[in-house]
Amino acid sequence: MPTFELLYVSTRPRKTTDQIVVDDIVLPAMRVNRALDITGCLWFGPTRFLQILEGEKDVVEELYARIQQDTRHRDVRLVHSGPIAARSFQRWAMHPIKGSETDEISALLSTLAPNAVPLTAPASTPTRVPENCSLRVKLLSLATRKHAGTPHA
Repeated sequence: MPTFELLYVSTRPRKTTDQIVVDDIVLPAMRVNRALDITGCLWFGPTRFLQILEGEKDVVEELYARIQQDTRHRDVRLVHSGPIAARSFQRWAMHPIKGSETDEISALLSTLAPNAVPLTAPASTPTRVPENCSLRVKLLSLATRKHAGTPHA
């Protein structure tokens, strides 16, 4: 079965502190994702999340459906989903990257104008973007640059 990738953005509620992100989102996700054979990366800034999930299509879409219902995320919007030749984040069950509103990811997120991609599309109607999607490339670059040598988390 081919590997599937899903990329979404969401609004981070003000009450969701960095400690909540790490303790209540990242650490439990590492355990769950390992059990489900899901890999990926979570970038979190002061007001937004960006996450890439990789794995078996049905499993990834089921996890995305749960994320859409999670009160720690608001305005969950699908950016991209579809088959991929190989995992980009195979080393990490959930690789966290703390960002800021002035970093490169935030700048790329601001280019996602409401009409640029159908951000409200459900996971079952994916938006296709090129394999070299700038958000994916930048996340992978940050993950490998900041955490070179970090074991699979």
